[in-house]
Amino acid sequence: MKAKQQLIKLALALIIVFFAMQAWAGGILVVSPAGSEWTGTQRINPYSLNVKSLHIETNIQNGVAHTSIKQIFHNPTKLRLQGYFLFPVPANSIIRDFRMDINGQMTKAELLDANEARKIYEDIVRKTLDPALLEYANCKLFKIRIFPIEAGSDKTIEIKYNSVLTKDNLLTSYTLPLNTQKFSAQALNNLSIHIKISGQTKIASVYSPTHQIETVQKDEKSFEIGYEAKSVKPNIDFKIYIQDAENEVNIAAIAYKGADPNGYALFSISPDFYVQKSEAKNYSFIVDVSGSMRDGKIEQAQKAINYCVNKLNTKDKFQVIRFSTYAEKVFETMQSANQKNKDLALTKIKTWEAIGGTNMEAAFKLAFEEQSDPSKKHVVVFITDGKPTIGETDEKKLLNLIAQKNSSNLRIFTFGIGNELNTHLLDKLSAMTNAYRNYITEEEKIDEHIARFFDKVSKPAISNLQISFSGNTSISDIMPNKLPDLFFGQNLVLVSKIDKEGSLTFNLKGEINQKEVSMSKKLDIKFATENDFIPFIWATRQVGTLLDQIRLSGETKELKDEIVHLAKKYGIITPYTSYLILEDEKIAGTNPRPHPHPIQYQKLLTDDFDMEEAAVEYKEMSKKSGAYSTRSSSEIQQLSNSANIKDISMGQKRMSKNKVKQNTYATQTYKNTQGRAFYKTENTWIDVQLSEVNPKTKERKIKFASKEYFDELSNNPDIGYYYSLGRTCKFYYKASIYHIIE
Repeated sequence: MKAKQQLIKLALALIIVFFAMQAWAGGILVVSPAGSEWTGTQRINPYSLNVKSLHIETNIQNGVAHTSIKQIFHNPTKLRLQGYFLFPVPANSIIRDFRMDINGQMTKAELLDANEARKIYEDIVRKTLDPALLEYANCKLFKIRIFPIEAGSDKTIEIKYNSVLTKDNLLTSYTLPLNTQKFSAQALNNLSIHIKISGQTKIASVYSPTHQIETVQKDEKSFEIGYEAKSVKPNIDFKIYIQDAENEVNIAAIAYKGADPNGYALFSISPDFYVQKSEAKNYSFIVDVSGSMRDGKIEQAQKAINYCVNKLNTKDKFQVIRFSTYAEKVFETMQSANQKNKDLALTKIKTWEAIGGTNMEAAFKLAFEEQSDPSKKHVVVFITDGKPTIGETDEKKLLNLIAQKNSSNLRIFTFGIGNELNTHLLDKLSAMTNAYRNYITEEEKIDEHIARFFDKVSKPAISNLQISFSGNTSISDIMPNKLPDLFFGQNLVLVSKIDKEGSLTFNLKGEINQKEVSMSKKLDIKFATENDFIPFIWATRQVGTLLDQIRLSGETKELKDEIVHLAKKYGIITPYTSYLILEDEKIAGTNPRPHPHPIQYQKLLTDDFDMEEAAVEYKEMSKKSGAYSTRSSSEIQQLSNSANIKDISMGQKRMSKNKVKQNTYATQTYKNTQGRAFYKTENTWIDVQLSEVNPKTKERKIKFASKEYFDELSNNPDIGYYYSLGRTCKFYYKASIYHIIE
């Protein structure tokens, strides 16, 4: 009781002095001038401690994470400061130990339960009038005193803590609080995260829905993960999922449900890398050597094909075809990939010169004129930097040529170089054979792109996938709706709608080494608040798929309306979706649709973004050639295949009128939380869900930082996610409309 009273006194004392808050990997450093001679005449920048670097090392062993955080920050003031470091305990983690290195001495931190922590949060909110901390209102809290923080000095602090991780349907989750954007005025100079994972259980894959990580599998029971960034202001916690390997193919699931009638589920399908078997395949490498491939492109293409040929297995068969005005094969017929044939092909490839026109028809006829073994997968790697200029140049007729040879075992992977391409032709070639497209700028290295591609595509685990579900829950709107091949070293992420929690059986059929296989996995689906990223991934994929239909087949009202609906609801603000939103708002302006909870998209978008450029991007994306065409093809494919919530803001940097502050809109005008978007109109954050709520729904007005405000938080800690948006906000929660006012 005495410790609790002292804690409250501490919070009240901190209110008396001036606060300065500095975020630190999800923790908050609350500082004030040292000593008792505080006159109130001095002033400190509210965000006076600048973070120089943040380095995080984590070792996860058998479900226990040992995390070490090292931060260097700088006190630019002329004052000697003191402070308290507050660290919210990650959701669903059990912290075994938490120590901080202060002046070379490891000091144990004090753990506060959720009630004590909430009092600290509330006191800080009352003083700073900043509710951002309330996102952590249902967390426990570690607290430790830091003294002194000398004027004009650097301060290095190290934290070490152990946490027991939770597992759900073969997925072990690890979260690192990293959402510093709310509290930090300065960007981090350097951010690095290094994670080692090992244990007694085989690991199928590691997946992050929040960050683009690099993963390296050391052996069947260990992984290493890396993430680095410079001059960054993190605005989302770092999260990974570790999937156990039980079988040759492993299936896991997590789920989320918010205010929508339906919930959302994410399924991860991962092959066990260490049970892969070699599969004999047929390869056709088709390379453009026309005159436009001069200036280094032909040399890079040669290096790329050399790499692929050297990587072939002895049981594979292959053919190499060069084309310009005419097409020529290296071998009369497809040959075995023994060393003699590899050497012959490599010798021929050295002689290539860039000259002549572009005869794609002749190249594809050569590729398909010989009878390849139908029991083997036929992989075609097609590299070009141009459009067909000789032979058949009509897109539809060329596609028909391929369609006649199409089979369940044919895959055509296209690599387009530069901008003078027929992207519609290349994209449709890949789509019709269930492969994917790649576009490489003239500044990028062709050989590096193709080497990364071939390392993956040469190791197929399952092809011709089919899935179905049974149980007492209902699955719908699965994305992607056309399943790609699954490769070793990769996990396939599926997202869908799901009606309720319950027991579910996931049934999978496919081919492994050209043999049909089937398997089932029973899953216990439970909704979890921390999985609120799933609806955004689902919606991003839907938008990407619909945009691709418009790009390749033409615009319809139904497609436009659905894109606008999804983009508004989930905050998918890209150049393409923003243009459609503005068009929709213009129509609404001429035919008003009054609603008690309007959101002014027109004002939001035009205030901060160069919408003229966005309009150009949307209109030009359907062109078959040019810079806009290649860029939109790549970006929209990434939206369609999104497994990371960062893809929601695809292309956003290009839309800003202010090229210096390119993320103004993302940080100030909209936010995504709890499965839906919130938009800032005037000074109030508005829940997009309100546009679909019955106008007669009860509305509760609550004054910010009032007793009622904090009482509501105490009774419903989850409401802190919405409170944290700002001092004035309006949102739908538990069948009521909450209107927070000042």
